[in-house]
Amino acid sequence: MARIRTIKPEFWCDEKLSVLSAIDRLTFLGLISMADDFGRVHDNVKVIDAFVFPNSEDSVRESLANLSRIIRIRRGNSSSGMPIIEIVNWTRHQKVDKPQPKLALPASMRP
Repeated sequence: MARIRTIKPEFWCDEKLSVLSAIDRLTFLGLISMADDFGRVHDNVKVIDAFVFPNSEDSVRESLANLSRIIRIRRGNSSSGMPIIEIVNWTRHQKVDKPQPKLALPASMRP
C-alpha cells in the first residue's frame, strides 16, 4: 500500500545516489513511495515499472541492479520464497506514525 513518504533535502546531494542516472534516482524515489511501513517492496519488475513509469517504455530493471550495487536497496527472498526489496536504512529516513504490521511484506532472509 503506497503511503505519503518524506524525501529529505539531503537526498539530492547524496554522494552515492548523485552519480547515478536520473532514472536510477527516480526509481529509488518510486520504491520509497511504494514501500510498506517497514521499507519493503515486492521485487517484481513489471509491477514496479507500472508504478514508476506508467505509459512509458522505461524500465527499472537496470536501476534496481544499480541501487543494489551501491547498497541503497537489498534484494532477497522471504522464507516462503517471495522476492523482496528492502530499502536500506529505512527507519533512519522514514518515521511511520501508525505502522501496520498486518499489511507488511515479510522480511527477506539474509545469508
